[in-house]
Amino acid sequence: RTRMPDGTITHNSWASSAVTDTQARANPTIIDVPVHLLVDGTNTIAVETHLNYRAAPNITIDLQATLTTNTSGTTTTTTPTTSTTTTSTTSTTTTTLPPGGESTTTPIPFESTWQYRYDLAAPPANWATTGFDDSTWDTGAAPIGWGSNNLTTDINRPTTERPLTVYHRGAIDITNAANATELELTVIINDGAVIYVNGTEV
Repeated sequence: RTRMPDGTITHNSWASSAVTDTQARANPTIIDVPVHLLVDGTNTIAVETHLNYRAAPNITIDLQATLTTNTSGTTTTTTPTTSTTTTSTTSTTTTTLPPGGESTTTPIPFESTWQYRYDLAAPPANWATTGFDDSTWDTGAAPIGWGSNNLTTDINRPTTERPLTVYHRGAIDITNAANATELELTVIINDGAVIYVNGTEV
């Protein structure tokens, strides 16, 4: 967690200190996610951002996820092909990759779209897990927050109506989690935040 107190965090928890948007961008939080937390299929990245005080001038969240996988071994690619007789066929190619090869992708780039919840009431206890249904949450592209000049999704409210916490959910799909060697999260946080992968704090 970043700029958050130890112990149990609730929707009424304050961030332990405040930073400006400029400071947050200059000093992003870098998290190396333990790869044993990753699963085949959908992996949920969940973030809760907290204010240091209700009249704070700004709050911001943006995140990039970089995934590195081991590409040694074999891979099978199926390619659709259309013949001259308009009959559709497929061709399958199996390629042996060199040992020790790695591939790096960015399944969540900065300015991605997130599901988010900004409400005075606490979310359900399982809000950060993969099985949680976030279809009723709002949708917006990062950066999400208020008080910054570079926001894509502005969620500002009158000071007396501001919840202390904004909840965000995104996802990455991994075909073979056993091949993942690194998942790095680069998070721009203003003021404080707690980050989860598949329901586990990282």
